[in-house]
Amino acid sequence: LTQETIAGNAPNYKVDWVNAIGIGDTEVVERVEGKKIRVVAFTIVNAGTSIPVVHFRSNTRPITSDKLFSAQGGGMVASFSRGFWFETALGEELNINLSVAGTIGVDVTYIEDEGE
Repeated sequence: LTQETIAGNAPNYKVDWVNAIGIGDTEVVERVEGKKIRVVAFTIVNAGTSIPVVHFRSNTRPITSDKLFSAQGGGMVASFSRGFWFETALGEELNINLSVAGTIGVDVTYIEDEGE
């Protein structure tokens, strides 16, 4: 898990990325006590041979309503949103969930927000 802050922008945008390889949940952004993780952009890339169904999850609850597919060698990009694409519950980590084992690269740009 790696994190960097994008300098010079307000609010304080952060970037995390991970390679998910196993079936089930892989943590993308660790939980922040008293804050929501609001994702403003993300990329998913399938570097493997399987074609898993992909969900983003707040702890263990799905937070993306659609199943995200990433064809072999393909991917998807959700470009920067002035609002946010989705968010975790207060104080929960952001996970990516794979329906089958694969090699999925994920990066997210997000803000930590006290939420409403």
